[in-house]
Amino acid sequence: MNLNNLGRIDFLIPFCFSLLVSSGILIIYFKKPNFLKKAISIGIAFFILLFIAIGIWQSISTYNAWKGHPIYKISVPPINSNYFYGYCFFHYFSNFLLSIGAAILLGLIFFVLKKKNFVEVNEIFLVVLGTIIVGSPNFIIFLPLSFLIAIFFALWQNYTKGVKVRTRSLRSQNLDFGKEKKYIPKIKKDISLIFPLLVSLIFTILAGDIISNFLGLSVLRI
Repeated sequence: MNLNNLGRIDFLIPFCFSLLVSSGILIIYFKKPNFLKKAISIGIAFFILLFIAIGIWQSISTYNAWKGHPIYKISVPPINSNYFYGYCFFHYFSNFLLSIGAAILLGLIFFVLKKKNFVEVNEIFLVVLGTIIVGSPNFIIFLPLSFLIAIFFALWQNYTKGVKVRTRSLRSQNLDFGKEKKYIPKIKKDISLIFPLLVSLIFTILAGDIISNFLGLSVLRI
C-alpha cells in the first residue's frame, strides 16, 4: 500500500468517527440525558479500540510496503526487528499513549474536583473522552476552550436572566424609575461543563490542527 494513501486514511477514519460520536453525544445530551454517562463510556472504549486497531493496521501496512522496497526491506523483521518495532511504536502508538496519559491525569484532577462538588461524573468522563479523541497537542486547546465557552455561556445566561428580571421589575413598579433598584446579575456557582465541553470538542476536531499550527503547538506533536 502507498504510505501517502495510508496517511490520508489514517486521518479520515478517526476524523469522521470523532464528528459522528461527538455530534451523537450532543444530541443525547438534549434528548436523553439519562443515557449520557453510558454513551460517553461507550465512546471512550470505542476510541481506545479504534486507535489501537489503526496503529496495528498502520504497522502491518508499513511492513508490507517496506518488505517489497529494495532499500527499506532491510529494516523489517527478521533482519532489523528492533528498528521496525521502534519506528512503529514512535509513529503509530506514542501519540495515542500520550493522549491516554493526559486523559488519565485530567480524569484524576476532575475526580478530585468532584469530591469537592465542583464537577459532575459525566464531566469527568467527557474530559477523558475529549482528550483521547483530539489527541496531543490538541487537548491543550480543548480544555481551556471549554472553560472559555462555559464562562461566556454563564455570562450570557445571567445577562438574559437579568434583562427579564429588570423588565418584570419595571412593569410591577409601573415604570417608577426613581424607586427602582439597579439589578446586578450574579453568576451561578454550579455551571455545567457538559455543553461547553461538547462544543469545544467538536470545534477542536474541526479546527484543532489549524489552531495548533498557528500557535506553534504543532512542534509538540509526535
